[in-house]
Amino acid sequence: MSIPGKTIEKGCENCGRELYGRTDKRFCNDGCRNQFNRTKTLREQQKAHENLPEIFKIIRRNYEILKSFGPIAPNGGIMSSTGSLKVEGINTKYFTSIYMDGDGMWKFCFERGWLEYEDGGWIIQDRMEQVDTR
Repeated sequence: MSIPGKTIEKGCENCGRELYGRTDKRFCNDGCRNQFNRTKTLREQQKAHENLPEIFKIIRRNYEILKSFGPIAPNGGIMSSTGSLKVEGINTKYFTSIYMDGDGMWKFCFERGWLEYEDGGWIIQDRMEQVDTR
């Protein structure tokens, strides 16, 4: 596109072809736009998961710590004293899901989760819809 006194040559962000039409156009067609966005998303996903093996080890360790408290009766829970989960080595920053209810925020590693009370006490419980009852 030409403006009197200025020459502006703008190319497609994906393939580099010259663009015609709107001045804010970034891609020559939908195929180039889709390819550009797929590539961008793939690059972002690869960057976001560089530490995945280490993170999964921490989550698995948290799960093993929670399972070490033994079986939990349906609709029951295990009360834990102040700091006992931290003494066991649980890392409360890593978990697989969160569930909010009237008691507070439950953090789960797969089907087993914990709720930390303000006084430092804990309750450990299974999420019943995820428990394998075989």
